[in-house]
Amino acid sequence: MAHPSMSTPQPTPFTGEPPANDRDPVLPPSLPQLALRYLRNAFVVAILASFALHLSGFALSRIIPVRWGSGAGSASGPAQPDAVEMAVISLAELAEVENAALSLDTPAVPDVLPQITTELPAVGDSGPGDDSQGFGTDLGDVGPLAGGGDIAEGAGMGLGGSGGGGTSFFGVEAQGNRFAFIIDVSGSMAGAKLDLLKRELIRSIDGLLETSEFIVVQYSDPQNIIIVGEVKGWQTASPSAKRAMRAHITLLESQGNTCPLPAFELLAATPPRPDVVYFLTDGDFSGDPDQITVDIIKLAKPWRAPVHTICLDTQASEQRMRRIARETRGTYTFLEGGGQ
Repeated sequence: MAHPSMSTPQPTPFTGEPPANDRDPVLPPSLPQLALRYLRNAFVVAILASFALHLSGFALSRIIPVRWGSGAGSASGPAQPDAVEMAVISLAELAEVENAALSLDTPAVPDVLPQITTELPAVGDSGPGDDSQGFGTDLGDVGPLAGGGDIAEGAGMGLGGSGGGGTSFFGVEAQGNRFAFIIDVSGSMAGAKLDLLKRELIRSIDGLLETSEFIVVQYSDPQNIIIVGEVKGWQTASPSAKRAMRAHITLLESQGNTCPLPAFELLAATPPRPDVVYFLTDGDFSGDPDQITVDIIKLAKPWRAPVHTICLDTQASEQRMRRIARETRGTYTFLEGGGQ
């Protein structure tokens, strides 16, 4: 029997303290405690390492410069090659650049074209400085077997150089490689005007470099629209081609009305595109002149080649020829006295 003076010990209530082994270094920590301690230490180490890495990178970027583009070399290494520049431009700006490049060798035409009036001597007369004795003598030796003068003798234009060529037609000079001649052989060209045309055409073709190309398209009635010569297309201005073309030009005959549109259609259907176009007429267009003018411009504009228009002895089609020249960046010329 228990002694009445002795009391039974009461259990100590739990106060939320950690287990004894967390305070007692003698007892080993539990597995969850080890894991928590490892994660805490790893997090601290990662923060310190990241800070040190960023700090060292910043310091190196201030000490070692990185050089781009041209410039002298430095102690850090050799100079880098020049940087590549890139320009961003709109389609409209690109079109303007292309148009400017294509028109470098063509004369600019103001909105109001000046009128060039040239007094030509009558066919058969010898002008000052002219060593010929008239057109008949000039072409008298020309024929299928003629072999003299592959390059024009005194009258032809030898323009151009190694980068290109040129010629002159009725005093209108132009530079390029491919030259198209659209010539009027209608009935009103009969006589002195046709003779003058033949002489100027031969001189112009003779003045071409042998590396140049040319094509001659005659027009009058729609059924008389043909490419002059045996080659029905572009041909190189070789000595043999020039000789053959002289013979064909001397056989040109005048007949019919003035219908130039089919000649432009024929040229458009004969690639490649021309660099220069000479367009000659001695009268107004047959049919609807204004609509024909619009149609000619539509055909010629894609070529991006100047159309040099020439009115021979009459100004009946002056306004239309001026418009064609203006909208193709060509020139307009009026020749007076060609029919004398």
